[in-house]
Amino acid sequence: MSQSLSFAFGRHERLKSDVLISRLYTEGKSISKYPLRLTYLIHDSTFYTDSSVKYSINASKKGLRLAVKRNRMKRLLREVIRHNKHPLFSTVENRSVCLSLSVVYVGSHLCEYDELERSFLKLQKRLMDSLKIETINQVDTNSGASNDSDIDHSSS
Repeated sequence: MSQSLSFAFGRHERLKSDVLISRLYTEGKSISKYPLRLTYLIHDSTFYTDSSVKYSINASKKGLRLAVKRNRMKRLLREVIRHNKHPLFSTVENRSVCLSLSVVYVGSHLCEYDELERSFLKLQKRLMDSLKIETINQVDTNSGASNDSDIDHSSS
């Protein structure tokens, strides 16, 4: 039976752990496309049990001083992610990994939905490309290590 796509952005998709958030910012990699910056960290497939991708959405106080404007940008970002998350989820699930993401609005002016969506889609494409490369590299290093252990060095 086919599973329908859910456009909800539930609690199980939110990154809430302080430990994981600090690890994301210390060990994670970052990519930017103005006015967004995306920081990500790849985990093994058993890291999360409820969702393979978890998001944290932030708006910089440095760029948007008023809380009303920051809240508006975070609301728009949640909408953009909610509507465009399915390609990333399928890529992550196919790769058998888990992903922690932080999406930060770093702009200094209010943006429209279309501009945010364009930036997010470009970031998402770059993230999926880097996921493909990193998971291939992980497989290569794991298979390379097993091939080295198969060689018999005792004959010399």
